[in-house]
Amino acid sequence: MFRNSIRVGRIFGIQVAVHYSWFIIFALVLWSLATQLFPSRGWYPGLSTATYWVMSVVTTTFFFASVLIHELSHSLVARRRGVPVTSITLFIFGGISNISREPESPGMEFAIAFAGPASSFVLGGIFFAIWGVASAAHWPTGVIGVAYYLALINVILGGFNLIPGFPMDGGRVLRAALWRRSRDLTSATRVAANVGRVVGFLIIAYGLYLFIAGFTVSGLWFVIIGWFLEQMSAFGYRQTLMRQSLEGVLVEEVMARHPISIPGDMRVAQAVDRFFLRFNHGAFPVEQNGVVEGMLTSRQVKSMSKSKWDDTLVREAMVPLSPETTCAPGDSLQEVVARPEMRMHGRLLVLDANELVGIITNTDVSAFIQHHARISQGFGQ
Repeated sequence: MFRNSIRVGRIFGIQVAVHYSWFIIFALVLWSLATQLFPSRGWYPGLSTATYWVMSVVTTTFFFASVLIHELSHSLVARRRGVPVTSITLFIFGGISNISREPESPGMEFAIAFAGPASSFVLGGIFFAIWGVASAAHWPTGVIGVAYYLALINVILGGFNLIPGFPMDGGRVLRAALWRRSRDLTSATRVAANVGRVVGFLIIAYGLYLFIAGFTVSGLWFVIIGWFLEQMSAFGYRQTLMRQSLEGVLVEEVMARHPISIPGDMRVAQAVDRFFLRFNHGAFPVEQNGVVEGMLTSRQVKSMSKSKWDDTLVREAMVPLSPETTCAPGDSLQEVVARPEMRMHGRLLVLDANELVGIITNTDVSAFIQHHARISQGFGQ
C-alpha cells in the first residue's frame, strides 16, 4: 500500500486501498459521462438531467469495480503461482498489485500479466450480453446505456492494458518474451520500461495535438494517460531493481540498532522538545519499563492540534504495537518492504522475542539500495 491512500477493506485476504488521485478521476469520469457522453448525439440524447446523472453514477461505480476485478485477477493468479500479494492500490488509472517478489519465470510472468486483460474481456462480454438482452426486451434506456458503456469500456480497458509498456500488462507480456529470449530479467525490464516511456510520450504528444486542434477534453484525457504511463514505466523499472537488490537480504543486515525510545507516560509536548527537535528521526519507539508499547511518528504529532500536546500522553497518540507494525531480525527484507504498513508508516519496529532490537525505515532501505548499486557498478555487475 502506498502513502496518500485510504484503506477500504479486504477481499480474499488482500488489503485494498484507494489513492487520493482516484477520487479526482472518479469525479472527472462522472462529470464527463453525465454532461457530455450520454447526452451527446449518437448516444442517448433527450433524457432528463437526473437520468443522465443516475446513469453516470451507476456506470462510474461499476467501471471502477471492473478495474478492481482486473487487479484482483492479477493478484489471485499470482498467489496461485506462489507469489505473495499483500495489497492492491487503485490509482488515477487502473491499480497496482503489491507483490513482494518478482515472478520466477517468464511463463509465470505471462500468466500473471495476462490475467487482468482476460478478466476485462470476459466482463466486456458479459455486459455486451446484458446489453443485447436489454435491447431486445426494450428495457429502460438508462439500463441499456449503462450496459453498453460498461461493455465497451471493459474491452477498451483490456486493450489499453495490453499496450507494450512496462509496468502495464502488455509491458509485462513484452518483458516475459524478452526475458525468455535473453534470460536476463533486468535487461528485459529496462527495455520494456523504455518502450513504455516512449509510448507515454507519444500519447502525450497526440493529446497536445488534439488540445491545440480544439478537442479540449479528449486532448486532456490523452495527456493524462500518457503522463501516467511514462511515470509508471520509470517507477516499475526502479521497483524491479529494488526487489533484485533486496533479494536474500535479512532485516537485521539493514536495520538501525538500539533505537532511542520515548516513555509512554511522557507528554507529547515534551516528546517534541526532547526527541523530535533534538534528533533527526521521523519516529521513535515507545517503551515503558522495558516493555514496547508502540511507535510515535512525526506525522501523528503534526496531525494533532498543538493545543493538545500538553494534555496528551505519548501512548495516547502513538501507533499501538501490533504484528502489522513489527518484524523480526531474520525476516526477509524484500517481503518486509512490500508490507502495507511499511509503505504507510515508512518504518517498522524490529522485535526479537518481544525485545526491541532495532527499527527498519524506508531511509535505511534506500541507503542500502544505493550502496548496493554503487558496489555493483564498481565490480561491473
